[in-house]
This record gives sequence, C-alpha cells and structure tokens, in this order.
Amino acid sequence: MNFRLGFALFLLLLPAPLPLSRPAAGEGEISRRVLGISSPREEPIHQSSLHAFLEKPLNHLGFVLDYADPDQPLPDFRPYRAIIVWLSSYRMKQAEQFLPWLLAAMDAGVKLILPDGLQVPIRANGRPVGEGNLNKILGRFGLARADYDLPNEISRRRYANLRPDCYSYETDRFPDVSSFDVFRVPETAAGVEVWQRIESLEDSDIHAVSAVAGEAGFWSLSANLLYYSLDIRDPVDSLYRVAWYLNPWKMLREGLAGGQPAPDVTTFSGARGAYAHVDADGPSNQTQPDVPGPSRFAVEVMLDEIWRKYDFPVTIGLIAGE
Repeated sequence: MNFRLGFALFLLLLPAPLPLSRPAAGEGEISRRVLGISSPREEPIHQSSLHAFLEKPLNHLGFVLDYADPDQPLPDFRPYRAIIVWLSSYRMKQAEQFLPWLLAAMDAGVKLILPDGLQVPIRANGRPVGEGNLNKILGRFGLARADYDLPNEISRRRYANLRPDCYSYETDRFPDVSSFDVFRVPETAAGVEVWQRIESLEDSDIHAVSAVAGEAGFWSLSANLLYYSLDIRDPVDSLYRVAWYLNPWKMLREGLAGGQPAPDVTTFSGARGAYAHVDADGPSNQTQPDVPGPSRFAVEVMLDEIWRKYDFPVTIGLIAGE
C-alpha cells in the first residue's frame, strides 16, 4: 500500500470527541449497562439467543450486556438500564424468587424486554408457578388473559401488523406460532402500543396480542421474532438460516425508551473510541523519495510518525521471516 494513502486512512480513524445522545427530559444520566437473563443449562452463553441475536445491536447502540443465571443469586438491578429475559424453551427453577425480583426492578424504573415471552414452570394443575406475580408483570404491558381461544388451524387465522414498519425486516416469511397463550390489551390500558396481533379470519375481534411496546418496555409472543429455514446447501447437518422477521433495532430503541447512551458501536466510556490494525505486507519496503528524510523501512516510518506520536490502540501483524 502506498505509504501516504495508508497514513491518510489511519488519520481518518483517529478518535474525535463525540457527545452522548441526550437523555429524555427529566431522566438524567442513562445507564450504559443491560442485564441479560439466560440459562447456561439450556445453552452456553456464547451460543445463547441473547448473544447471537441481541448483543451486537445493543453494543451498536452503546450498551454493554451482562449476563445472569435465573437460578442463581440475582444481582443488584439498580445499575441497569434494562433487563432482557430470553430463556427460549428453558423454564427457570427459581421462579418464585425471580418474579418478585423482576417486579421490584420494574418498580425502580428498569425497563423490561421480553423478546420470547416469559417462561416459568407449570404446576401439576396446569397453573404457572408464581402466577400472581407473573400476571402483575404482564399487566405492566397492558396484557390480560382472554376468555376465549383462537382456531388451532393456521389457515383460519392471520397476522395483523399494526406497526408494519417494525416487521419484514430481513424476511417476509412470518414465524407462525402453533400454540400460545391468548392475551388481549383492554381499551382502557394506557401507555401501551400493540405492534401485532393474531386474528381469527372469521372474526377479527377474536384475536391474541403478539407484540406490545410501552412504558414498561417490550413484550413479544414466544417464537415470534425469527424465521428459521433449512439451509438447502447443507441438508445433511440440518443447518438452518435465521432471519429477523421483527426489526430488532426498533424493538430495542422503543423498548429501552428515552434515548441511547451512544450513537454507534465505536463509542466507549462517553467518547468516541476506535482501534486500528496494520497488515503484515511490506514492512521492509523502502520509503519513496517523496517521504522527507533519509530512506527508511516502511515499518520505521510507521513507528516514528504514528505509533510513537499517538496514544492509540493498534494491533500489528508481522511476518516472522521479515
């Protein structure tokens, strides 16, 4: 690479002060941390849905995601902007302790994001463990259990996207849910916006709410976010391609509400942050005549003109033979 071109590209990467986005009026400082609830008994953290699908968008918005196990002693929720619970098929063992902790966090103003519903154990009588607290949490989203069921046949129901800008993000194929709890949002519910609902084709008043956003955060019906399709390029190992049906950016922005602490992924500790990497090619090349001073190796120029002058994180790839 031409040295002057390389140096110009490096200068473009230099960090410039960039203020944080302003919090909502009266809100004060916005916490940069989000607590993710995921169970290592279901899947390792690095393979969890939280890590695979939401950690990168959260980082891009300037948040840091911490993890907690719902069956272990729970951390202090006060430092966190929001709590995200994504347990997939795992049903926590300590629901009777977990749900009051979650309610207390909501009382303290911590946002709650439930992209996959809230999975709790079911008693032998068919009732959920901690049902009273569970209903209180769902009530914060304006949700109330309906006194009817929807048709089981997919051909007899349809999805109604009341916020079409929030759907068909990576695919138009919606991940139809075969079985689900039927919730409604009463007309008297305040501060709640229904994003989507599942309606009976015979009567649209017979419907189930499948996604809502509001002052409490965001709630979505289980398995209503992602569309999985078998990758025909590798049918032997049954690999699946995954696409977002719901727009994750809108879910996080509106679920977190009140602004984000940083506008992009390069922000760290309140100021613009970045790093550079120098490729291994050409460190022993001689400088061209238009570079001031006696002829030097390219790596010497980089050392004298950049690395010694700027306190900036940089990784360097070197070829051992050179």
